[in-house]
Amino acid sequence: LQAAIVTCSESKLLLINSYFPVDPRTNNFDNSELLETFQHIRSILSKNTLHNIVWVGNINADFIRKSGHVDMVKDFIDEHSFEHSWEDFNIDFTHYHETNGISFISTIDHFFWNSELSDKITDCGVFHHPANLSDHSPIFCKIDVEKIEVEPVTVPAQPPPKHNWKKSSSLQKEKFVHQLDFVL
Repeated sequence: LQAAIVTCSESKLLLINSYFPVDPRTNNFDNSELLETFQHIRSILSKNTLHNIVWVGNINADFIRKSGHVDMVKDFIDEHSFEHSWEDFNIDFTHYHETNGISFISTIDHFFWNSELSDKITDCGVFHHPANLSDHSPIFCKIDVEKIEVEPVTVPAQPPPKHNWKKSSSLQKEKFVHQLDFVL
């Protein structure tokens, strides 16, 4: 989670960049990491009471899915009355992956903003480019502002990411052991 205050000639904008836990695509799941992420964002919002807020990131929520993760994200968006980029600006997808020769696409990367900022958002979209080696396509949001200055915001400490040993391949586990051996 990262945040910055962007000072424009006419106002200040709180910009929050986040990476959410993966959606397990079930209604019953350990939601502690997701709740912790929400709490970090709430903390940033409460400490920086600005009228203009843009929240961006890999939210790992495709709103056509029916899951507890998606429902919780929707509730958080409603709680803060955020507008959603892809409701106003139509796109095809932001994430692509292939499993067993089958291609899958989803829209899990998003922009959200407060309603007072809506008239300043002029465009949002996604760039699909064959040279992009990531399974996520870059997304963009154009905001009609003048001169900009950026001021970092202190973000509450987050625990380091945990290894998911259940999903790790034997090659990944072996690589980890060798790296650990080397470091020690």
